Amino acid sequence: MRSPTTAEVAWLAHLARTVRLAPSSADRREAVAVVVHHAQRLNRDGVSWRRICVALAVAPGTLRRWRRTAPPRRPSTTEARKPAYLPPQPARSRLIAPGHGEPTTAVHTTTWERSRERFIPTILPSTPAGHGFTIIPVRRPQRESSRRVLIATGDAQPGNNRLDHEISAIRQALELSTIHVVERSCAAPSELAGFLTTERPTILHLAAHTAHGALAFRLDGYTHWVDQEDIGQALRHGPPPRIAVLNSCATYKLAIEIAEWCPAVVYWPNTFDDDQARIFSDGFYRTLARGLPVSVATAAGHHIPPDSRPRMIGEPDLAPFPTDHD
Repeated sequence: MRSPTTAEVAWLAHLARTVRLAPSSADRREAVAVVVHHAQRLNRDGVSWRRICVALAVAPGTLRRWRRTAPPRRPSTTEARKPAYLPPQPARSRLIAPGHGEPTTAVHTTTWERSRERFIPTILPSTPAGHGFTIIPVRRPQRESSRRVLIATGDAQPGNNRLDHEISAIRQALELSTIHVVERSCAAPSELAGFLTTERPTILHLAAHTAHGALAFRLDGYTHWVDQEDIGQALRHGPPPRIAVLNSCATYKLAIEIAEWCPAVVYWPNTFDDDQARIFSDGFYRTLARGLPVSVATAAGHHIPPDSRPRMIGEPDLAPFPTDHD
């Protein structure tokens, strides 16, 4: 089995958004049929169902239900020769305008932005105009890379973790600095690359519960365990931060997965609790805010047992937030 390309992942994420944006049950059924059609073609092309679920940000049970209930599609002779990934082609659906009995055809268009050779689809439903709905192309705003920390969290429910205490510690540690903190709670793996592209953070701080080598994320309202290899692949579809902090238990495999993509990766080799995560985060970011390198910041958690302290891979002298006098 092969890994999906960046373009294929972006296209699947776009199709999944058309399901969520469908204005009626009939349009949702049609959008689901399109998703299933393209997912089956990718699977026949060598992409596993597990990775297709990660790209769609849906649980495996949801995709199985979609495959079971979706009506069969009969592709034309021309369509049968097309590849599974066709981002330039607009997807058409029949939409019924408010107050009109006859359905009209609206074109769902997408703006594809090239950023470091990565395509990001963006769609937005507009106000109904004329005789039908339209989905207009919009450009997702992108910030220049600057002094910014992006905190993305998974599903804390399985371990009853207090990720909010960890986030609060980071905010307070950087409160008197010029470093901006951006929070994205309960994120799906397929959203991580979009967050990196939009926010362009200096540091990505990923916090989630870990069990049996997989991280817990929330998909379709249920806990979904995602392998570290799949998370690494999802991250690599976005522009790399200067430092990635993996504040989850036993994330060495994920650290190795993204070591060539990110200049410096901080990870925990073993298990730890919420208090240790909070103590480490406070000392780590206070040290970085003083302009010190990541190797010094990683060793800031003096109250944590030596065997359980975080470790790092990459450039030890990297200082992401140099002070004015440096």
